[in-house]
Amino acid sequence: MTQRKSSRSAARVLVADDHGVTRFGLVQFLRNKLDALATYEAQRFDDALALLKSHTVDLAIFDLSIPGLSSPADLAQVRDTWPAMKVVVLSASHERGDILTALAAGVHGYIVKTETMDGLAERLGYILSGEVYVPPCLTERGRGSAVVAAVDAIPDSGSGPKLTVRQMQVLKAIMRGQSNKQIAKELDLAIGTVKMHVSAVLTALGAQNRLHAASLGRSLGG
Repeated sequence: MTQRKSSRSAARVLVADDHGVTRFGLVQFLRNKLDALATYEAQRFDDALALLKSHTVDLAIFDLSIPGLSSPADLAQVRDTWPAMKVVVLSASHERGDILTALAAGVHGYIVKTETMDGLAERLGYILSGEVYVPPCLTERGRGSAVVAAVDAIPDSGSGPKLTVRQMQVLKAIMRGQSNKQIAKELDLAIGTVKMHVSAVLTALGAQNRLHAASLGRSLGG
């Protein structure tokens, strides 16, 4: 299936990575694939914060190994200071602890650097559309303690999981027994995007599989 382009381009993007070659490659990718109109580069966390204070940025991409960033939890400072900006981790680390800590800090997505360019474009487009991207490597290894902080989360009934509007649509489709292909057709989404939504739903619910998610969804009154 042909990949759908994001409905929103990343007009102004910050790339915070201490490797010059990586930054250069990402900047070229953002300009060519996401039609970025302005790009900013930082090789230290403090430099990134200074740039964010002096420029309006729509999307900030952080490598966890950037000097000055002691933990993924430090990104909570970025989310609190610039709540309208999308914050993404692009890291070589696929450690569960790093992913969960970053998600708990409120980042909008955690992308592992082993992604292909096409995959990266799809995931960034997914995030820019208002969703939270959770990498498959997290959902493949136990889901109970996962934390997903969705910007567009709908109000919950208390301490229950928060899902975006789109994730709720996907959960209800799962509860109806629909396949990824059927969900993609119904919601007019690419199969890859549906898989990301399903992954995020399973993680947020702490579900072991689709049947478990459907059961949990019914217990929540979905």
